Amino acid sequence: APSRFRSDLPRDLEIICLKCLGKDPKSRYSSAKALADDLRRWISGEPILARPVSRSKRFLMWCRRNPVPTSLAAALSLAVLGGLAGTTWKWREAELGKAELINANQIILSERNTAMTARDQARDETSKADAVITFLVDDILQQASPEYNPRDRKVTVEDALDLASGRVGERFKDQPEVEVRIRDMIGRTYLALGSYEKSQTQLSR
Repeated sequence: APSRFRSDLPRDLEIICLKCLGKDPKSRYSSAKALADDLRRWISGEPILARPVSRSKRFLMWCRRNPVPTSLAAALSLAVLGGLAGTTWKWREAELGKAELINANQIILSERNTAMTARDQARDETSKADAVITFLVDDILQQASPEYNPRDRKVTVEDALDLASGRVGERFKDQPEVEVRIRDMIGRTYLALGSYEKSQTQLSR
């Protein structure tokens, strides 16, 4: 560019000079008259017809003049892009694998929690059932045993229920769900025996 040697050279005049120096004849002025017309416009302060060469065009011209480095640069760019694409693909596969692993772990934890909850519920139900059975045997059925009836007094079911029902509240004060089951059982048994008032008392409580 002439401005490299004359820093005070006007921009439009430099453009006219560069157009004259173009390597491609098609990029130069078509005739001396065209050159003279553009010089007159510049002297008169009018817009010139010549246009500066764009950066992209200069780059293409450089590539034509330097095919070897251009080919090497293109190959290097393709290699870099290919490597980047491969790395990106592998990274995406790794992320998908990680997401699937996290999802599988969550499923396993959820199933484990469900199993533990079911186990705890089963233990709780077993404990309640044991408490009910123990009460049935110790506090109701044993009322008819010789230990409680040394004179071989005959004890009716209702007598046994009367004795046992008075112990329910104290014995199961810390186990309300078990108390509910036992009172329901006693109340229904009273109902079957025709003792409606006693049945209503137990079922209401």
